[in-house]
Amino acid sequence: MYAGVARTHILGSSIGRLTLDRVRPSHVEGWVGRLLRDLRASQTEERRRAGSLWRETGFASTTETGGLCDPRNALRALEVDTRRAGIANAGLHTFRHSAPE
Repeated sequence: MYAGVARTHILGSSIGRLTLDRVRPSHVEGWVGRLLRDLRASQTEERRRAGSLWRETGFASTTETGGLCDPRNALRALEVDTRRAGIANAGLHTFRHSAPE
């Protein structure tokens, strides 16, 4: 079975509402959990660097000052990465159907 998450779900997900350390028998939970823990660590460092400019939103994916990411920027970053990897015409929807559950 394949499962995925829409880009608006990822960009609008709140770390505060997720339990990252709970163990569930799911392959996706493993890598998604690691990804979210890595995001949280990066965000902690960005928060430190931004100082008083940081805007606390509680979202998992944020700008360098804590604001909500523009979905178009996520798509542009994905286009750059897929081009480098030699994957043609791949958008977020493509990966939604290729992630194991």
